Amino acid sequence: MTTDNRKLSRIVSTLRGRRIAVAGDFMLDRYVWGAATRLSPEAPVPVVDFVNDSQVLGGAGNVAANLAALGATVLPFGVVGEDEPARAIRECLAATGMATKGLVADKSRITTVKTRIVARQQQIVRVDHERREPLSRALEESLIRRIKGALGRLDALHPILCMCSRLNSNNRGTEGGGDGSTTDESRIGKWGVCE
Repeated sequence: MTTDNRKLSRIVSTLRGRRIAVAGDFMLDRYVWGAATRLSPEAPVPVVDFVNDSQVLGGAGNVAANLAALGATVLPFGVVGEDEPARAIRECLAATGMATKGLVADKSRITTVKTRIVARQQQIVRVDHERREPLSRALEESLIRRIKGALGRLDALHPILCMCSRLNSNNRGTEGGGDGSTTDESRIGKWGVCE
């Protein structure tokens, strides 16, 4: 085992049993798998014959799933819609042993879904279903209250694509209030390792 592998192994072993909150944009990654053997007569694009489909956690959900796979106890925090993709995200989180009470449902939003159509192991196209408006002040406050309520039980808080516009380059809405303000880290507490 090389020095880098030993160092990585030590780092990974420190995650086991740690309680880590992941706050961010939870989304669903869907894949439509098929075979493409001909072009469409309607346009110069491949026709994909459906074989099967699958879905996995995307965005902050992917980070949460990876931390859980490494042995951490993960508490997810984010905003989703009140729709079928949100239910699928909750099911995926539960399947990996994560609680879902940190997800705030907002019926005025749609849950972000990224659908990739893949043929012959090559992505043909990706279809994004999302809205990018900032969270309302009330929704932001609800999310912050949930995170603050969990801080005493956490070893770390890991913000992903969220909470503060200075940290968010993807503009999916979890970065600030609907009034144009940004969320200040001091409203939640110290980022990173919780003391």
